Amino acid sequence: MKQEYESEFYDAEGGVGEDFDVETFLRSAERRDRKMRMLAARRKIERRIERRELSRDLGEYYDD
Repeated sequence: MKQEYESEFYDAEGGVGEDFDVETFLRSAERRDRKMRMLAARRKIERRIERRELSRDLGEYYDD
């Protein structure tokens, strides 16, 4: 993702390209931040589900 970000806004020397637009840059950063927050929330929910399933499995094991 970092390469996409860099190639979108920077030229080969690492400087800002001639067609650099601050508004586009900010919108891209906001989209990237929103995407990262959504991925983090999804991972948190998945971990919570895994823990719940593990607890249920362990509970069944100890009930036997």
